[in-house]
Order: sequence, then C-alpha cells, then structure tokens
Amino acid sequence: MQLKVGILLLMLSAVLVVEAEMTSTPDDSTTSSGSSSTSAPPASDKNKLITHLIEHILATSKTGHYVGNVEFDQQSTILRIAGNLGEESLALKHHAYEKFISYNALRLKLEGDIDSRIAVIDNYFHTQRLSDACKLFYHLQKKDLLIADTETNSLKAFKLTINSENCPYQTVDSDESDSDEEYDPIWDIWNTILG
Repeated sequence: MQLKVGILLLMLSAVLVVEAEMTSTPDDSTTSSGSSSTSAPPASDKNKLITHLIEHILATSKTGHYVGNVEFDQQSTILRIAGNLGEESLALKHHAYEKFISYNALRLKLEGDIDSRIAVIDNYFHTQRLSDACKLFYHLQKKDLLIADTETNSLKAFKLTINSENCPYQTVDSDESDSDEEYDPIWDIWNTILG
C-alpha cells in the first residue's frame, strides 16, 4: 500500500513539474545585456518567500474536516514535497502552492455548505411536523452528508447536490389521521432499517 502511495505521489509530482513548466514565464530579472534589473527581487528571495508561504499554509490549513481526509493528506504531502525543493524549482513551488490554495478553499467551502445543509435538516426536525417517511428521508440525507465531510471534493459536491432536495412526501397535517387507507412502500425500507 505504501508503495502505491509513493508511486502516486511521484506521478503527481511529475505532473506538477510539467504543468509548472507549461505555465512558467521566462525570468525577467535580467536585461538583454545580462545585468540585473532593480525591479525584480533575486531568485533566492523569491524562493525564501514561497517556502515561507508553503510552510505557513501547511501549518494553518488544518481546519475543517481534515482528519481522515485522504485527499487532504495527499494534497498537503505534494505541497510539502514541493516546499522542500531547491531554488531551481521556484515555478514548481509556486504552482503547487496555488494549486493547494485552490483545492483547500474549495474543500472548506463544500464543508461549509454541507454543514449548512445539515443545520437545515436539523431545523426541519425541530420546527416542522414531518411524516415518518420525511423523517427517514432527512435522516438518510444527514447520514450521507456527515460521511461526505472527509471524502474528496468531487464526492462532497456530488453528495451535497443529491442530498439538497426536499422531502417528496407530504408533511404531517394537523387533521391527518393514522388510517391505513394508502400503502406506502417507504415503510418496507423503514422496517428494514429499524428491524
């Protein structure tokens, strides 16, 4: 398993190198005669700055639901590896930093959206008279959303989308009775879960 993770990290590092080379621009710190320009800081200062930024984001990004989140672990490991590279890999370090910032911002936004949806579901239980079918419907949504917090960003977005629907069953009306006139197949599911 560790070998597979190592190979995956090596492949991801190679992809980052290729992407950084494709998006990097030539260094404008020298003029055509080869003398240094006064407007651009030296590469060593840029390297120190990006290394400091990487160390800072690695120290401060452990918020939200990062424990047990494999994608977060992989992304932070890639950034840590990039941060340990030398001055000659400045473009790669910058690219890895920007990629992690983007990933982490999306992760935190999705987790916030999931937490908001869970709060809405909890509010339904406290403020509305729900039918048993709707109680089960929202309970299953909440369960799925709680699990989604530590999954990949793409799974978070997918589960948030499918679990943001309102209950298609009627809520309990004040004049509704407990008659068995209509059979609802949801009770088979309910009995399976409870039984």
